[in-house]
Amino acid sequence: MKKFFIFLSFSLLIVFISCSKDDEQMEDSQIENSLKIVEITDVLASTANVKIAVSNTLDFIEIGICWSEGMNPRVDENLTIYSNSQGPEQIVKLFGTSPEKKYYVRAFAKTPSGILYSENTSFTTQGLCSGGVTDQDFYLRSQAEVNKVGTMGLCSVNLLTIFSDNVDDPIVDLRPLSGIKQVNYLSISNNNMLASLTGLESVINVNYLGVFGNNSLANLQGLEGLRGSLNELNISGNEKLTSLSGLENISLIVKDLDYNGSLFVTSNDSLENMEGLNGIREIFGTINISFNRIFHSLKGLDNFRKFDGEDFSIYSNGPIVNLSGLESLEVINGNFIMYDQEEFNSLTALSNVTEAKYFYFRNLDNLTNLNGIGNIDTAYTDELQFYLWQNQKLTDISAFSNFSSLGVLSIIESPVTDFTPLTNITRIRYNLSIRNVDISSLRSLSNLESAGRIFLDNLTSIENLEGLEGLRNIGMFGSSPQNGNLEIYQCKNLTNFCAIQGLFTEGTIDNDFVANSNAYNPTQQDIVDGNCSQ
Repeated sequence: MKKFFIFLSFSLLIVFISCSKDDEQMEDSQIENSLKIVEITDVLASTANVKIAVSNTLDFIEIGICWSEGMNPRVDENLTIYSNSQGPEQIVKLFGTSPEKKYYVRAFAKTPSGILYSENTSFTTQGLCSGGVTDQDFYLRSQAEVNKVGTMGLCSVNLLTIFSDNVDDPIVDLRPLSGIKQVNYLSISNNNMLASLTGLESVINVNYLGVFGNNSLANLQGLEGLRGSLNELNISGNEKLTSLSGLENISLIVKDLDYNGSLFVTSNDSLENMEGLNGIREIFGTINISFNRIFHSLKGLDNFRKFDGEDFSIYSNGPIVNLSGLESLEVINGNFIMYDQEEFNSLTALSNVTEAKYFYFRNLDNLTNLNGIGNIDTAYTDELQFYLWQNQKLTDISAFSNFSSLGVLSIIESPVTDFTPLTNITRIRYNLSIRNVDISSLRSLSNLESAGRIFLDNLTSIENLEGLEGLRNIGMFGSSPQNGNLEIYQCKNLTNFCAIQGLFTEGTIDNDFVANSNAYNPTQQDIVDGNCSQ
């Protein structure tokens, strides 16, 4: 811990992160004397310097700033910069803002007692253009139309679509557009003769960027002027694109009222990796990386630390064998979905992930273990969901050894035979589902006390339910009508249900017990009456 009086103006030594769930504001009376923003200077369209003062009496662990377009930004909800220098004076830039918008900033200090915030301070970013601003939309379908717009002295436009459908005058040169600095919606699509984006170097601010079906384009050089944040990025169907170079200065993809903060990289037949997106720190929305025929690595996402959105999907690409490139990822606040990657065999690049919600792995035919996902903080595991479906070589689930609770564990048609890593599990909040798995015993579930639902199907080797003696609650969570059920089907050798007698006589089950197509199919009352085996 550091105790001294410092002035901070935030600059290049930064990390974009959102903080932990224990965000707790201290008493307002402490704020004025301990932490305040002194001034905000050097405000431009996408950057600003923030100077804060921290009292020498404040015992802090970390300090930084957070900002948003609404008042009272918080570190767990909004964009955040931490200081990672210890000097008495620090200069670090806040960046990623948009032109001509008002922002609110608060300094914060993490302390042993919680998180202390300063009062709100606001600033308004500068515009990029002093003239040449129009809300007009431009649809450019020929080189002549590109040349014409280039003579108009434009600096900022609302919509700019560059789409060659004139075979007699295809678009081949974007240099006439070199004066444009700001575009709300920029789409470059189906320009088969366009081999370069040279001419767009002056474009600094874009909300939506789409590059589709440009079959002569090998890279995205020409877009180096883009910096800070985008609201959506879609790179799809460019058959000769080998590199995303040109996008290195983009650090954030953030949703707003018009766009959902998504990154799509799909159906680019010559793209091998994510090189060019090295500046990305956070994405708030959806990530879709799919159908890239020779794609084999996530290298290029080396600085990506936080996903805070909906689905992060990787599927049907070329020979990806691991997640190399995601070693810096710490937070997956959304659904991590991966399927139909036949050569994939390792999750170890996720070893730094400490906060996560949902993993779905299907048809990863060479994945043998889950090593890499075992470091998730126990504060999040009660909601953590795992769907392990049809992974033909997955035998090792030792990554679960450190967990005492899960939200969902669903294993279908995967050759897991050793379930001892589940020994410490006492609670599965929503659903335990084991189907078509060659498991001979449930003894590894001996500490399981409660579950939202249990579904066992086609476990042909089990003869009894030993291991479930401690189960005392099948409780309803969520809205599914199956929640609160205990269902056991097609276990051809299962004749003894006595292990769950205590659930019915001493515990609670909120919905139905169903046994069907097993060697013995007692009712709940049969088990209560002692007729629990055959």
